[in-house]
Amino acid sequence: MSQTVTQSTASQVQNVTVNTAQDAPVQEARRDLPRELQNARVSNTQRASTGFSVRSIFTAIGRFFGIVRTAEPPQPRVPAPAQGGNQAPEQPALSEQEEAAQLIRKEDYMELPNCVIAAGNQALDELREMFGEDVIPIEMDFTKLTSGKRIADKLSRLPAGEWQGALKGIIKEDAMERARKLAVRVAAESFVREHGLSLKEMDVDKLASRLTRSSSPVAQGLNGCNDLESVSKLVNGSLVQEMPKLTKLSESNRCIDHRKEWAAELMAEKTGFSAGNMLDSVEFSGLERKMRGLASDIEAGKVGNEPDFNIEQAFRKVIADFVDGRVKLAEKVDGLDISPELKTRWKSEFLLRGLPKGIEPKDVVLIARQSGAGQYLKDRLDAGKTGRDLVDEITNATKLIDGKMLEKYGGPYLADLGAEGREPLVSLASEVIMDETPGLADDLLGHDGLQAIVDNKFDL
Repeated sequence: MSQTVTQSTASQVQNVTVNTAQDAPVQEARRDLPRELQNARVSNTQRASTGFSVRSIFTAIGRFFGIVRTAEPPQPRVPAPAQGGNQAPEQPALSEQEEAAQLIRKEDYMELPNCVIAAGNQALDELREMFGEDVIPIEMDFTKLTSGKRIADKLSRLPAGEWQGALKGIIKEDAMERARKLAVRVAAESFVREHGLSLKEMDVDKLASRLTRSSSPVAQGLNGCNDLESVSKLVNGSLVQEMPKLTKLSESNRCIDHRKEWAAELMAEKTGFSAGNMLDSVEFSGLERKMRGLASDIEAGKVGNEPDFNIEQAFRKVIADFVDGRVKLAEKVDGLDISPELKTRWKSEFLLRGLPKGIEPKDVVLIARQSGAGQYLKDRLDAGKTGRDLVDEITNATKLIDGKMLEKYGGPYLADLGAEGREPLVSLASEVIMDETPGLADDLLGHDGLQAIVDNKFDL
């Protein structure tokens, strides 16, 4: 394995930039298309994924010749023109109280009257004095803790001469519930830190959310808490009882954090490459999904309930399966009837990025050969197709590959795979047709618009 997959090739594959431009609908195929294209009927799902397929062959062309897609500057957004029409009839003037209630309901801090802002700030100052700046930061405004609708409703029901004097009390009362919940979040984070638990922000958020549910003993005791200390006492008493579960979650997070490092070390051991090279080059997203799935099962109690269960060993087993799968996939290339150059590229590709489950390298080669896409594209180049017309013909070639994929794997599987999952398959098949169709690679390499095609400059 180490003799056949080279670091330079791996780096070459890694450094190819994938075209992610948005693809527009494809023009109708011309009358000289093969029969299977003339009579084709494309479903909505196939139509939606066509852009990915076309993009795939552009990626393959770029990778085949080492052409990197040129970056394009972002286009400025043009504001929509103002709409004409009749002006709405003038509304009767609102009283100061009605106007204040209306603006409070909108929860737009910058539009609120000064008296409302002053009352809100006073209410927050008192809450900050009770719970501390960790719970109520200095920069926070009261609209973050309150419901404008609830305050406006209460304000609207007050007699005209009383509303300004009652504002601070109304705002403070409405903000108290949210302030207590924020105190629960701060107390939970403090507990995690003091006990050395490796919990993510999302984990602490979920923990605080669970503690503040109406059925939770913590939530039921919050009404009697008017400072962070009393809230912390409630939270700590509850979390101490959850320590076994929290410890498992912490250990799972630790293993997930080390997934790339552990996988790179094991892959280096099996291939002879350096761990640093593997760490920088390998696509680990599939491994992360599997490890997070295991972590969820452990947290839910579906696995790991045995007294001698070792969490790190369980995660390392997932990593070992991932690495073995990649290495075995790369080794399958040796049995393919393709050129040595393509074998070298594919070994690096499969080692670094793998293939979707259920896809075999030999099937990709067979699909490419049976599609006839290579000869189809060569004939169009020989006929002088260029520019927009050539892009249309490349699109038609990808349809031929798509059709063979549909025959091989079926609609349900491809639908589950998604357009993004199909893209690398079309790209790999495109490499086969360029490698094996006599004259196709030379014609493409000598084409004046090759860089433009790789850059997808024809509004495809």
